[in-house]
Amino acid sequence: MSEKHSGFEVQASQRQSWLSIAAVWAGGMICVPCLMIGGVLSGGGLSLAEIVISILIGYGLICVYMIFIGMQACDTGLPVSVMASGALGEKGARYVISTLIAIACVGWFGIQSATCGQAFATMIAPLLGIEASSGFVAVCSIIWGVIMLATACAGFKGLKWLNYIAVPLLVIVCLYGLIAGIVTNDGGTAIAAYAPETSSGLVFGISMVVASFALGGVISADYCRFAKSRADVVKSSIVGVMPAGLFMLLTGALMSIVTGQYDISAILVSLGVPILGLIALVLATWTTNVTNAYSGGLALSNLLGFDESKFKITTGIAGAIGTLLAAFGLLNAFQGFLSLMSALIPPLAGVIIAAYWITGKGKKENFHFSPGFSAAGLIAFIVGLALVYGGTTAFVVITLLCGYMLYHSNFRKKEKQTATQSRKEATNEDIIHSLREEVCTTMESATKIYDRTLIAVMMENRKELRNMVKESNDLFYQSRERKYTLLPTLKQLQSGDVNTAHYYVQVVDYLNEMTKALMHITRPAFEHIDNNHEGLSKAQAKDLMSINDDVESIYRRINQMLREGDFSDIEEVLTLRDQLFESIAEAIKSELCRINEAKVNTKASMLYLTILNETKNMVLQSRNLLKSQEYFLKHRTGPTTWIVSSKK
Repeated sequence: MSEKHSGFEVQASQRQSWLSIAAVWAGGMICVPCLMIGGVLSGGGLSLAEIVISILIGYGLICVYMIFIGMQACDTGLPVSVMASGALGEKGARYVISTLIAIACVGWFGIQSATCGQAFATMIAPLLGIEASSGFVAVCSIIWGVIMLATACAGFKGLKWLNYIAVPLLVIVCLYGLIAGIVTNDGGTAIAAYAPETSSGLVFGISMVVASFALGGVISADYCRFAKSRADVVKSSIVGVMPAGLFMLLTGALMSIVTGQYDISAILVSLGVPILGLIALVLATWTTNVTNAYSGGLALSNLLGFDESKFKITTGIAGAIGTLLAAFGLLNAFQGFLSLMSALIPPLAGVIIAAYWITGKGKKENFHFSPGFSAAGLIAFIVGLALVYGGTTAFVVITLLCGYMLYHSNFRKKEKQTATQSRKEATNEDIIHSLREEVCTTMESATKIYDRTLIAVMMENRKELRNMVKESNDLFYQSRERKYTLLPTLKQLQSGDVNTAHYYVQVVDYLNEMTKALMHITRPAFEHIDNNHEGLSKAQAKDLMSINDDVESIYRRINQMLREGDFSDIEEVLTLRDQLFESIAEAIKSELCRINEAKVNTKASMLYLTILNETKNMVLQSRNLLKSQEYFLKHRTGPTTWIVSSKK
């Protein structure tokens, strides 16, 4: 997996039991829309056997892609809006997917809060002896919106405990309503006599079941990332979705057959127990709606460029806006738009699964954040949308396009193989030249980033530090890409050139480790200032500036040697390196004394010591890289100079 940290990763201490995750899924399934889908299935003329089969197959299909997405989330610790960066690129995930999820989830959160407030006001107004006016409905909607938002802002733990309490209560209330409704309305006879003349078929039933939880399957990553293992993802998905889904859809279907309506809360009111009806409606809306706010908040944080530390703020603001708009009826006009936004998200599942499980072979170490937009991922996503929603015309067009691409690829295959073969004849010098240029450029960039980072952290310049994090990440990805393509490159080298191959492997590894050390300096520095911790003391700043001067001196000599291919002064670099290490050791001792005397802030000390240790690692890897090149020049066969280029 990429060494880049998004700020959304779940740590080992945050992992939860699979029962906790299953409880969240069960709470999401026990809702009025699931009862409605059950009513739609019976209204479509499906027999009870067909309804059961449709439910099992439909939710079975959802569980399959939930498990694949959930296992990836468990591996990476990331929510879906961030995890999509591997398939669509960072900008694609941020500006496309995060926007869709944020608008859809937050919008539906507001509408569901308003629905709950409407029902609550209608039921509670007669008990208070007042009229359920629009103002009273708006107040109730806002109250319940705030309550649900508070639960969502508590994070996964809030969802977990809500569902631990609410799910058993909902099951009991729904069972009571189901049994009482059947007994009161002579339901046994109605169910026994239920034999629809025409059926819409299993395809209709399965499609309705899948549509009822398609979005939930995609955002499963937001919750499965807390699982302790892949096995826990499988257990939580199946146990959380299948039993609850079967129970709720069958309840809705049976209620529709017996009473002509699926809403259990309305049935409980008609039976003279409005309090139970109110409990059922509120809890069913609550357990489902908090997942809207939670996932919407995560997506909005990613969209705005925040990490999860700002999740409560973004969730609270977005949820409050959604609740207020819905409470005053403004979101009702946009329900069609929100439905469209929700419908655009499920095709994302295929792209994410393909990128991780097919391209990345399901291995965590193969997952990495793709910078910018990923053209392949976005095209695949658009094709998926076209196939699902574009109808026959889109299907024909895409089929023809795929056929053309396949033909074009095969037609030019032999030509490409011939060109590749001819390139291999002179590939050694080209590969070394390319690597040398990358090493020189990387070393020069690292020097600038290191210097600017130390200055920015002392000036507490958050914007500059954010830029340094981005630049160091980009530098690391470039060297990381070399490491990922190591074997194909070695195969291109002329057979028998062991010295060149050995040198190439060493340099790639040292370059990767050097850029990683630099990234481990920039990221903690930014996080320290971004979290408004106390800045460095004058003594710490003075020591770091002295260290910075020594590092700059060493890197200037290293860069000059790399550019000119002249290593006559390498012993001087080694001497400077040893002096730098002694200075770092003295700086660490001084800091430990300041800590013992309580003269420094703990957070600032941790950052200071981190910078010193990673500086040592960075310079050490740079020295190893230089030494590796000198060794290569002494022992390679053929020319004794390394492709001398024009000096810059």
